[in-house]
Amino acid sequence: MKIHHALIITILITFIISLMCVSLFPSVQAFMQYNTLWNGLRHSLNALNANTVDTSNGFPQIDSNNVLVCIPYLQYSDSELEQLKDFVNSGGTLMVMDDFGFGNDILTYLGIGCRFSGAPLLDPAILL
Repeated sequence: MKIHHALIITILITFIISLMCVSLFPSVQAFMQYNTLWNGLRHSLNALNANTVDTSNGFPQIDSNNVLVCIPYLQYSDSELEQLKDFVNSGGTLMVMDDFGFGNDILTYLGIGCRFSGAPLLDPAILL
C-alpha cells in the first residue's frame, strides 16, 4: 500500500512541477503573442491594443482603417488570398513579414513586383 501512495504522490508532484514550468517559462516561438522576448509579439500587441487573427477558418471582417500584418508560415488558400486582396483594395494596409514562408505567394497574388529573396536577413553588427 505504501508503494501505491508513493506512486500517487510522485505523479502529483510531477504534475504540479509541470504546471509551474509551463506557467513560469514564456513561449520562445518567434512572432507568437505569448513570447515576451525580442522576437515575440506580447509587448507590441499590448502597446498597440492589437489582436491576432487565426487564418485557419478565414479572416474575420477587418476594418480598412486597420493594419494587417501577415507572417505566412502556412500557404494561404485562394479564398484567404482573395480576402487579403479585398482588404487592400478597400484601402487597408497590408504588411507582409516573411521568414522563409509563403510571402512571395501573397505578393504574386496581389500583383506586386517585389519578392522576398529567400536569403536570411542579417544585421552586420551581430556578426562582429
